[in-house]
Amino acid sequence: PAASPLVLEFPCEGSGATVYVGCDGLPCPERPGNGGCRVWNYASPEAAVAECIGLSRGMTAKHAAYNTGFAGAKLVVDASEAAGGADGLDKTALMATVAGALEGLGGGVYTGCDLNTDDADMAELSAQTPYVLAGLGSRVDTNVATGHGVFGALQGAFAARGSGVRGKRFFVHGSGKVGSTVARLLARAGGEVLTFDAVPAAADVPGCRNVSSVGAEGWPALAAGCDVLVPCSISGLLDEALVEALVARGTDGEGHPPSGDESCRRDRLSLILGAANLPFSDEGALEALLACGGVDFVPESVSSAGAVLVDSIECFDNEGYRSRHPEVIYAYVRHLTFQKTAAVLRSAGGNPRKVASRVGAFSAEAAHDPPAGEGFSAWAEANTELCDFLVVGGGV
Repeated sequence: PAASPLVLEFPCEGSGATVYVGCDGLPCPERPGNGGCRVWNYASPEAAVAECIGLSRGMTAKHAAYNTGFAGAKLVVDASEAAGGADGLDKTALMATVAGALEGLGGGVYTGCDLNTDDADMAELSAQTPYVLAGLGSRVDTNVATGHGVFGALQGAFAARGSGVRGKRFFVHGSGKVGSTVARLLARAGGEVLTFDAVPAAADVPGCRNVSSVGAEGWPALAAGCDVLVPCSISGLLDEALVEALVARGTDGEGHPPSGDESCRRDRLSLILGAANLPFSDEGALEALLACGGVDFVPESVSSAGAVLVDSIECFDNEGYRSRHPEVIYAYVRHLTFQKTAAVLRSAGGNPRKVASRVGAFSAEAAHDPPAGEGFSAWAEANTELCDFLVVGGGV
């Protein structure tokens, strides 16, 4: 095909939903595409296809950053025409359609959990096709692994600045499995963590301050007064107007808009670290952030790769994956994202505009390395004392 990614369309008979499979290149069993299956109510088929393309490209960047052994792919289900939408979709019929699509691609694409799909869906899918990587039959949770990877990246970002997360203020937007894991780990590491979710009760994370009551209109003022914004919710959260609101003015430190007293103004936001896929609505929003200067952005290809790293371990070191405690696997994910994030930011030399090019350079170098998952058991053997401590102590 002339265009890449290639998007294939599979109607889900009887439900009104449509499955789109995005492959960043032709599906190839020798280096299969790998990306989760998300279900959403899109404004139009064109919007669903556009997100499928963007997410497929994003998955390519994730896999390349660590050389997981996979190529980029994504499954997007547009449930807007289904009875009940995403919340009421007949998942049995949907998984049958997805299984047919994956079987037809002959091992060229693998999938797993994403937005509005869970382990139960993947169990049903795996009964119909082998092309599923979702940690089934193990104690590893790929969403929790993603959260650990984001935490490792945050540690790496501050290590590149010669400091740590202790005493820093973080705003975690979205408190699902990924966001709540990030928030919990940050709080346990001594960070001050503000949590927010559209479902307020979800943001009740031990050691954190739930600020969901401020609503969609109020949270940007709170985030502007933090050191770091960690978007863990929907794609396209950050548009140009929101970016300008985040970086133009700080708060008085308690989330109140700045008063006329200049001593109350605190322009503290210095880092946005990608956790959700496609956190910016478009290139213009990212450019608005970079144009302001002084705010680093760590792309999700580096920081939100926990799930694909776990997939790489499951595929290329299955014995280690099955035999090791989940906390050891999560620790390896943190190790990789810490190292990569710190190296990228140090290489960028404090210039936010250089981060993307440095990610590309490191990805090109990683292409010559063995798949990341192959190194898991060797790393665990070299860090036996740490691994034993994590297992006995219940993790980080």
